[in-house]
Amino acid sequence: MSMQKILNVIRNFLTNRDGATAIVYSLSLVPVLGTVGFAIDSSRLQSARQTAAMSADATATSTVQALAHRYATGNQMTQGEAEAYATDFLQLGFSNLHTDTNCALQTLAINATHNFVQLTLACELPTTIGALLGADIMRFNTVAAAHQNYRDIEMVMVVDFSKSMVRDGKIDALKAAAMDTIDILLDPNNLGEVRVGLVPYSSSVNLDTYFTLATNEAVDNHTCASERVGINAFTDAAPGTGTYSSVKTGVCPSTPIVPLTDDKSVLTTALNTAVPRGKTAGQIGLAWAYYMLAEPWQGIWPTASQPGNYNAANLTKAALIMTDGAFEDTHNPSLGTPAYQILEICENMRDEGIIVFTVGFDTAFEIGTDDLLEDCAGSSSRHYTADNANELSDAFVSITQDLGQLRLSE
Repeated sequence: MSMQKILNVIRNFLTNRDGATAIVYSLSLVPVLGTVGFAIDSSRLQSARQTAAMSADATATSTVQALAHRYATGNQMTQGEAEAYATDFLQLGFSNLHTDTNCALQTLAINATHNFVQLTLACELPTTIGALLGADIMRFNTVAAAHQNYRDIEMVMVVDFSKSMVRDGKIDALKAAAMDTIDILLDPNNLGEVRVGLVPYSSSVNLDTYFTLATNEAVDNHTCASERVGINAFTDAAPGTGTYSSVKTGVCPSTPIVPLTDDKSVLTTALNTAVPRGKTAGQIGLAWAYYMLAEPWQGIWPTASQPGNYNAANLTKAALIMTDGAFEDTHNPSLGTPAYQILEICENMRDEGIIVFTVGFDTAFEIGTDDLLEDCAGSSSRHYTADNANELSDAFVSITQDLGQLRLSE
């Protein structure tokens, strides 16, 4: 058949108005509509599965928190109460999502003793064009599980109180962010033992009543110390012959260190009374966070402030160091630059299982500072930058969340 004849056949088909041709044409649309409908609904189904998975995770998380809190307070949640709680939470969540996906709690397994929840959601999604072909509903299930991880936390905040923090309201932003962190970590509803330490630093660290123990020197005009020297300059060795801290002369921070405590008032009072002055010797501040968390220092601190063993079960040890500029001050040049010193201390802390978080506040124009802080943390995910008060607060809150006591498991 010639091309002209083929074109004539096609033309006749398109212009024919006979009933038979209309029927054939209509029938030809069925697979086309089916294909289009399948593509549209497949995309919608993928989105619905993601929404349902997030809702399932959130429901499991909230339910296990309620379960664990009730158990901890001696009022164990029953199966029926857990199901009612999960259903209410799920319905509230979906009502705020503005989605046409509908999910219902199908199964819920709880273990009140071990604070574990596993649930299955049965979900439905209306089809679009598929409904014209007799498939009006797509059904799927999603599963989520969560357990409350009872972890004790020892967290030391190493905060910059050098004189540069006076500018642009930075000191007020720091105090607010630190107090928010303390409020979150020491919330009485938290499960497990949580203690927080504080190391305000500038050119040195004020040891107050721990001065003589750490330096083997009598108190004279002040109680401030600088770096240790010798082979244990960067280690966690307890104070003793060859491991005493050096005595600092000159500018001394106004506020002394606060070893691990669960007393919010002690920490907030220390923050409120701190006055910025001096240069920035973050390596000294971080060293004292190390000592507060160090197993060999257990006999130095008061009983309530003694750190746990490095390998203690369900214990997280962490330090947060914040600075608004380069580490510029050292009192023992033989130890190397402040940057070298702090990286040595960071590495030793991480080797002992201590998590190190770093925050650069208004450090965008401080060449190399954020790179140094990221190297100190050992991971880009544990280094934060902040250019203003809100971002600083967000950084501190994010770090607090990283230390959260809840984890999802699937």
